[in-house]
Amino acid sequence: MGRESLTYDFIFVGAGASTSLLLMALHRRQLLSGCRVLILDGDLKLKNDKTYCFWANTHDPILDHLEAVIGHQWSAIEVAGQPSKRLENQVYARVSSLKLYDHIRILSASENWQIQKAEVSAVGSDSQGPWVEIDGQRIRCKRVLDSRPPEWQKPGRNDVHLWQSFAGWHIQTLKPCFDPSKFSMMDFEVPQEGNTQFVYVLPTSENEALVELTRFGKERINSNHAENELAAYILQHYGQVHVQEKEFGCIPMSSMSLPESGHEQVWNLGARAGLIKPSTGYAFKSMYEWSEKAANEWFRASYPAFNRKPRHGFYDKLLLGILEKEPEQGKPIFERLFATQSPESVFRFLDEKMSLKNELHMLVRLPWAPFMRAIAFYHSNTLQAMVVTLLTLSFLALGWVPSWQGLGAAILGVFGLALIGLPHGAVDHILETGTLRPSKLPAFIVEYIGKALVLAGIWYLFPVVGLGLFLIYSAWHFGQADGETWSWSGPRSLAWGASVLFFLLGTHSEESSAIIQLLSGEPWSLSLSPWLLLLWLPVAVKERNLSWAWTLVWLSLSSWLPLLIAFGLYFIGHHSWNGWKHITQRMKRSSIWVWKQSLPFHLGAWVLLGLFLWIWPSGHSEDAFQWAAPFFIFLSCLSFPHVWAMHRFYNKFRNA
Repeated sequence: MGRESLTYDFIFVGAGASTSLLLMALHRRQLLSGCRVLILDGDLKLKNDKTYCFWANTHDPILDHLEAVIGHQWSAIEVAGQPSKRLENQVYARVSSLKLYDHIRILSASENWQIQKAEVSAVGSDSQGPWVEIDGQRIRCKRVLDSRPPEWQKPGRNDVHLWQSFAGWHIQTLKPCFDPSKFSMMDFEVPQEGNTQFVYVLPTSENEALVELTRFGKERINSNHAENELAAYILQHYGQVHVQEKEFGCIPMSSMSLPESGHEQVWNLGARAGLIKPSTGYAFKSMYEWSEKAANEWFRASYPAFNRKPRHGFYDKLLLGILEKEPEQGKPIFERLFATQSPESVFRFLDEKMSLKNELHMLVRLPWAPFMRAIAFYHSNTLQAMVVTLLTLSFLALGWVPSWQGLGAAILGVFGLALIGLPHGAVDHILETGTLRPSKLPAFIVEYIGKALVLAGIWYLFPVVGLGLFLIYSAWHFGQADGETWSWSGPRSLAWGASVLFFLLGTHSEESSAIIQLLSGEPWSLSLSPWLLLLWLPVAVKERNLSWAWTLVWLSLSSWLPLLIAFGLYFIGHHSWNGWKHITQRMKRSSIWVWKQSLPFHLGAWVLLGLFLWIWPSGHSEDAFQWAAPFFIFLSCLSFPHVWAMHRFYNKFRNA
């Protein structure tokens, strides 16, 4: 470990907008008077490298608090090709980064804060307190304020991570071209190039403006290409110009959550604190509001979290999903939004200060199709759980006429088994390589049937052992599939799988006892409350896992259904469906292609089921329970090799 020193009360890592706004909020309250403050950044911030914009009501405190750094304000807007509109009781304000940095330098000189050019290699905390590391030296303090760019992880299967990249020219025209009271926002009359691209025009006088090309997309815009597009746009609209300054930048637009610092007195700021609105890239106003909150809670030990409404995270992810999967939809969506809403309403929505009723009124006027496709793709787990909940309620209603309930269960059961129940386990021959290899089929078939026969032999000779094995690997397999769906650890997945399996058995005590008696020849007694599984619900709510919460609800309701129906809802409507999604998504194949590949083994499974029920003792009985016992034995034998195949499949992609 390098040398250590304790010289400062507060160390600010990074000297950008988030640090500047927090310093201004603290200075305004005189909370840093007499404190030793160090500001570290790899750049001395002597250039105007960014332009920050925000909107505010004319009476909002932000306009007074930032009066010293606001360079220009606009009271009218022209957006997405619509006629210009006055902003009612609102302004759109601009802050140049250099003006903000210069203001902090003035405050630093008056308050004796130290600004140092340095690259921070690490930030942390231990029993002696927080520290930052520079060139092998640890500098300790009472609190670290960390605004370094966040370290984004590789996006998960249901995450969206895009970039808002931009290139701007501060231009001076040869003749008056602008109305300095009006700015242009999101002019889409530029080539989209497989992304969502638009131009901002922020005039500061009749012949001066910032013209900025912005891209929402998976790939960042190339600076040379962006300048060529800007030059063409400017020449078309304003003729020959003089370029005074240039700025380039990139802002993450991500649905991924960022980890906390992990240290009580290391506070994350700015983008690192998740203050960038994912769907727009706007962050300046959020950073100001967080700074005000942090300053008010400066002497508290806990981190002043910036809480967002969960539904806005849902909206953001939908829009990001559309911009990722269907970028050509960005232009019509934004144009429709501003065509049907006042700018003030849009700004209020982006500030997340609109009522749910008004939000819905706004959203229903947008193009529905791309949003429905995004919901189906990014929230398929929740939709699936809601559909199974409706099925569960339907079967409960049909319970008033047991014959209808039984008929409905039989129809859906056979259909579900044929559609995904058996097919999801009939593609094990291609899970390893993603393609059919005829030369390896004989060996695969022999090995597969061999494993099934071994378990069948155990069932026949040692039924208690067979039952125990079936319960153990079923709990493991169910938990593993759900763990993959919800990104859980192995122990938690196993605990969940065991919870579900024993809940289904324990809430159908009489039926499960009768079947297990037939399976093992031993008595079985397990009775559980229908509400027991809801002990997981607080965890699901805390983690905002809506699909898990819905699953807990319908599983609890299924305790009032017959065992075979409840098990069928879980096995087909949940487990098999999730497994099918994992296979198609990770193999990057369509459901139709996978289903066709499953067909030979799928049909073979039905043939084997018929033979099994005919050969196995009591399989020909007319008693429903006598049929259920050999069916479960057959299912266990058929699923035994499948469990291992899926385990290898999951590990392959987890380690990729």
